[in-house]
Amino acid sequence: MISQLAIFDLGNVLFEANIEKAIRTWSNLSGIHEDLIRERFAADENLEKFERGEIGAQDFFRELNTRLGLGIAYEEIIDGWNSIFGPVWHQNYKAICAIATVIRVVALTNTNRIHYPIWTRRYENELRVFEKIYVSSELGMRKPEARIFDYVLKDCGVLPAKAIVFDDGKDNIDAARELGIQSVLIIDGSALLQWLNEKKLN
Repeated sequence: MISQLAIFDLGNVLFEANIEKAIRTWSNLSGIHEDLIRERFAADENLEKFERGEIGAQDFFRELNTRLGLGIAYEEIIDGWNSIFGPVWHQNYKAICAIATVIRVVALTNTNRIHYPIWTRRYENELRVFEKIYVSSELGMRKPEARIFDYVLKDCGVLPAKAIVFDDGKDNIDAARELGIQSVLIIDGSALLQWLNEKKLN
């Protein structure tokens, strides 16, 4: 196996992270139809800043509350925000554990200061498989920015050609490939296992 380092995303790779759960919660709390909230909700510049740690939670959620027209309390919008997390994808977890017996494995995730303590506690046991976890809001940069991949490679002392990225975001996959990093798009629970079988690592 050529690769020396596997870089894994977390949400929808190791565990479920489903924004539809937040939309459903906000709809129930506000009385606004889910379709309207979904239409108004979009990844935007404020979310990117929040995931880089450039703006605080109060400012981010005040703007989001206004944009979505929810008119609910800060604590309620946080409840929805934190409801996105679901079960561990055990098939992928087992695959990551298998890969970790052969090469180094780290995680690289776009996240924010509100979500961080939630998923680090909830998935504490599974996260131990990673040598290190790189967090966008701590680094001041996020995927798909080339600089965050460069940072991880430099920190690990690995060349791009010797690394492989596993991510559910096509933009992130494309950015990694442009840097010469082999990349695998995780579109369902079978993609990682299929890769593992092809490499005969299981």
